[in-house]
Amino acid sequence: IWQWLLSRLGVYWIFPDSIQDTLSQWSSPFTHPILNLAWKLLLPHGLWGIWKERNRRIFKEKSLDPCQVATQIALALQENINLTMWTKYQQKIQICNSQEWQKLLSIQCKSTHTARNLVCWLPPPRGWKKLNTDGASKGNPGKSGGGAILRCSLGYIVAASAHNFNFGSNHRAEALAILKGLEMAIKLGDDPLQVESDSLNIIKLLQSNDPGHWSIRNIIADIRIMQRSFLQVQFQHVLREGNKAADLLANIGVLIENQQSWTDNFPNDLCQIAQNDIPHC
Repeated sequence: IWQWLLSRLGVYWIFPDSIQDTLSQWSSPFTHPILNLAWKLLLPHGLWGIWKERNRRIFKEKSLDPCQVATQIALALQENINLTMWTKYQQKIQICNSQEWQKLLSIQCKSTHTARNLVCWLPPPRGWKKLNTDGASKGNPGKSGGGAILRCSLGYIVAASAHNFNFGSNHRAEALAILKGLEMAIKLGDDPLQVESDSLNIIKLLQSNDPGHWSIRNIIADIRIMQRSFLQVQFQHVLREGNKAADLLANIGVLIENQQSWTDNFPNDLCQIAQNDIPHC
């Protein structure tokens, strides 16, 4: 969440280990008054947004994915900036989406980093790995495949795989991609795992106790059995823009005859996407 918010301002900043050090080192890198204001407001808005999400999960047993939390924080920040700018200069600054953030940045701050698209891949916490998966069906139903990519908290690829699922629906391909991804990940350790897919229906299914439609019920059951092999598993929805690496692998899966996996010598296109996903790249 923090790296996403900072990337809106074109900044990559490594957080200190303690909140005290963070507060003492939180100095603005900007000279322009609007960007300087955004920086000053970012920390309290970020902390407040994360605190609200923490309370939502504990007391309401509901949760938002990190992209949604970050977007809500950005919108609250926008309202605060607008109020301040209107009070001082009768001017509003619209920064509700990536293009508008870019307009804000076009004030010619001297940062060497540019803002990214609104949705981006976010690394897992330290000590965790992240598994992104995607399924594809050319025709739905039609020739189908799936892909999975496992990365560490620094964003580096640990393993990747592409699978041909023969004829089937997109729904089935999405579920199978998660199962194949878990099978790949467990071979490399039982570390806590975040599992991301751009299939909202499958993620909601896995976050509930619903056995699912009869056509994928066995796959869902196998996923739930497989997840017990890890210390912890979190299923999260991500928009397609934050799942580009898995999407590439899913399309490879449709084209190959069986399956292909990598733990090194990854495809160049995959390496390029992964490099672009790392927040400071």
